[in-house]
Amino acid sequence: MTYPKIFKLALDFTLKWEGGYVRHPKDTGGATKYGITQQTYEQARKKLALPQKGIAELTHEEAEKIYFFMFWSEVARLTDQAWFEFKIALFDTFVQFGIAGGTMLWQKALGIKADGIWGPITESVTKTYINRTGIAEAALALVAERIKYRAKRVKEAPGQVVFLQGWLNRDTDLMLYVLKFFSKTLELQ
Repeated sequence: MTYPKIFKLALDFTLKWEGGYVRHPKDTGGATKYGITQQTYEQARKKLALPQKGIAELTHEEAEKIYFFMFWSEVARLTDQAWFEFKIALFDTFVQFGIAGGTMLWQKALGIKADGIWGPITESVTKTYINRTGIAEAALALVAERIKYRAKRVKEAPGQVVFLQGWLNRDTDLMLYVLKFFSKTLELQ
């Protein structure tokens, strides 16, 4: 399958941070491979009418399909085609926090009711925000909200501190990745 270039750029960033098979005893999501949990893998295989498998058996090609159909399709459906930097940040957020969780983070960044549903209010306020502040700024606001969430999570569950530096490194890298594309856009103007 041929994927859109922007999806490949977003996926490249995410896979940089999501390794092969990982089973950390403090990870509440359980075992993952390429950042995909067993639960997500089971959902995807069920949708495709395929027999269930353990997450350790997930191939790179299957992971790409899952990321495209379960995460990128939502990003593409919910956002304007021109919101390049924001789409990359939203994709990585959906991967890490789920669609509803990522939507809640964005709603908090917008200062609206955080119900995890990307409905007409979230869509309207997002368009207004991006028109007012810009696409890259919106992406950075989303990443900032991720950082706030991580601080709160570690405060509420101190055992999660083992992941904090890695999360913050990823968030910082995402900000730099977004700014790299933003600066290239400015150069073309």
